[in-house]
Amino acid sequence: MAKVLITGAGGNLGRVLAPALVERGHEPIMMDYRTIETSYPFIQGDIMSSGSPHEVM
Repeated sequence: MAKVLITGAGGNLGRVLAPALVERGHEPIMMDYRTIETSYPFIQGDIMSSGSPHEVM
């Protein structure tokens, strides 16, 4: 099982990709600059911000 960071998680691709990853035994971690409703672990931030990606690790 791998942790997979999905940036732009509030978009169409992120919403479809997360359940597909779970079905394959992976753990999606959602990230977006805006707040979204999700049942998966979520980080609000910008991938271009120096601190945001490090919160995942």
